[in-house]
Amino acid sequence: MASCTCNIKYTDVAVIGNGPSAISLSYFLAGNWPYYTGEEKVAGIEDFLHQKLIEDVDKSIIEQDLEYLCEGLEGRSSNPVAILYDQLTHPGADIGYQNPSMLTWQHRLDRHIPHVVIGKGPPGGSWQAIEGVWQTLSLSNWMEMPDMPIKEWMLGRNIETLESRRATISDIRDYYMAYIREKDLENHFMNYATVTSVRRINTNQILNKESGEIECCNELLHKNMWEIKGIKKVNNLESGIEEMTPFTVRACHIVMATGTFDRPNKLKTPGDKLPFVSQSLAEFETFIESREVHSRNDPVIIIGSGLSAADAVLQAKSHDFPIIHVYRKQRKDPMLIFKKLPKVLYPEYYSVYQLMLGQEKNPWYTSYDNHSVIEINKNHRVTIKDNKTSKEMRITCSKVLILIGSSPDLMYMENKGRNLGNIPDYAIDCKYNPVSIDQYTFASHKEPGLFAMGPLIGDNFVRFVQGGSLGITSHLWKLRTFNL
Repeated sequence: MASCTCNIKYTDVAVIGNGPSAISLSYFLAGNWPYYTGEEKVAGIEDFLHQKLIEDVDKSIIEQDLEYLCEGLEGRSSNPVAILYDQLTHPGADIGYQNPSMLTWQHRLDRHIPHVVIGKGPPGGSWQAIEGVWQTLSLSNWMEMPDMPIKEWMLGRNIETLESRRATISDIRDYYMAYIREKDLENHFMNYATVTSVRRINTNQILNKESGEIECCNELLHKNMWEIKGIKKVNNLESGIEEMTPFTVRACHIVMATGTFDRPNKLKTPGDKLPFVSQSLAEFETFIESREVHSRNDPVIIIGSGLSAADAVLQAKSHDFPIIHVYRKQRKDPMLIFKKLPKVLYPEYYSVYQLMLGQEKNPWYTSYDNHSVIEINKNHRVTIKDNKTSKEMRITCSKVLILIGSSPDLMYMENKGRNLGNIPDYAIDCKYNPVSIDQYTFASHKEPGLFAMGPLIGDNFVRFVQGGSLGITSHLWKLRTFNL
């Protein structure tokens, strides 16, 4: 990354977020290019895709026409490039095959694209904040980064291979940290840095406030650039005190690669900010283990019908705490995530779903489906309402845990990013209003020079977010090569 005497860092690409999306993109931008092995077709690779790939088998996938390669492919992502990349790295995964990747990688110094990855904490994004003993939802090999099989890495660290084929959060966390070290990406990462503003600037009009002269420029300067400002945590080596230092990065292109776990969704019910109300699974675990209860017989109320709520049910159940589980959906709603999880791979979530359905009985658990929370009062009483009959009831509890999803924090963007979605002037939401992008280049339809990938465009699984790395790198390289 180039710099200038005015302490502003200049680069081609600035990536906001340092989770799996950003890590994989950094590997691509660092000049690591994938090639199709192509010698023999394996089960899980479509015949027509194999034929297309061997037409230019000596060319990297990055250099090829992605739209042409994606034609006719189907998969579990809504993005065609994500499906293409997934089929090449996990051939036949959705029908049970465990075939090795059909890609080989070459490090090309001449293909390096200068970039910086900016993240609030250590590399790994939200995975660094999740409790380490829990298992991942995805299979372990679906969590891996390009060109570093997780099974080989685990064996190298003498970690037992899991019979369930799922890894623990702590293993994945360590894997991502090791990946950055082993792939020599550390110099591209600006960690413990919070972005506070992003704006478009015209470099021809930037003046030094003190001298009144145009600030220094170099070959990276672009007529229209992005300026990213923020605050970075640094340790003062002399005093040993942690300090906050401002930073400025200017880039020709910006990639939004943050997840959607920044801000827990609010219940927006009277009393939802009382001291005994929480939206943190980690805080709830501390509460459960400390047995800090209002009354030993008063239940904990868990609100939500997703996997985080299920994790909370499992925690409370393991400590024999009485549980009241409240959620708005009906227990047989086909959109419940539990209906999509195989029993063999996810026995713990299957057991929670059986409790919700009433097919498994537990004296400590009571479920109220199709109910809404009306009020939480300071006396630990919660009012819930049956959405069908409108009948209300009050429950005395020791703790309330609200786990109803989360939203991305785009406060640093103009208008909080509301101009970037498929639905104008509405907040970005991975399900209902993702960032509007070109499906092959991942470039924003609304802002030239801006890209988005991962959960912000609706791809929540690590195995699919890497399609964004392929699409963005391919587009940026073609911009350089053909000066499009």
